[in-house]
Amino acid sequence: MVRWSLLGHKAYSTWGLLVPTIVAHLDAESAAKYESNFQRMFNMSVDKFLLDTEKQEELWKQTQESYESIQSWFVQAEERYGGGKWILGDNIKFSDLTVATSLTWVALFGREDNKY
Repeated sequence: MVRWSLLGHKAYSTWGLLVPTIVAHLDAESAAKYESNFQRMFNMSVDKFLLDTEKQEELWKQTQESYESIQSWFVQAEERYGGGKWILGDNIKFSDLTVATSLTWVALFGREDNKY
């Protein structure tokens, strides 16, 4: 499996944690398709966009802390308002949003007949 972290140096230094980290676990064939799609879409090599190990570890630490904060806010809101109601007032969970976003991304960019 190959792990790609799509958060470049410029994005990290400019927006910090406001820019989400997208991680995809790919086999060798999918990784090659992903890399060619990435180069076509962004007109740059994947290697130029990846973080070095030291910055990546720091980013993962900060991302984990932000996810823990979000989870604690969600638990507090669930205890206070009941039923998992959140900012929008809908009964949603962050795992639902994560899965839906990931599946949409794969559906758009992970196919061989990708038009993007």
